[in-house]
Amino acid sequence: MTLRLMPLRVTTHLPLLLSAVIHTASVWVAFASVLNALASAVDVLGAAMVLWQIPPTAILRNQGWRTYWELTIPNHAITDTRSR
Repeated sequence: MTLRLMPLRVTTHLPLLLSAVIHTASVWVAFASVLNALASAVDVLGAAMVLWQIPPTAILRNQGWRTYWELTIPNHAITDTRSR
């Protein structure tokens, strides 16, 4: 999930961090960072929806613009159903 949000971090937070480290104040850098954060709100919302709605053991599949998930059974939940 962290990789999905990496463009937001690189293009929004990194310029501000670099400006703070090299002690430069630029209105354009601040404006571009805020504008990018607002435009990236859809990515953050999409990541939040995935985290809240899909079970942790599910496998995600993409087919074009559609995303599907399939619930997997953990190994420890599989029991021997044969009669003894």
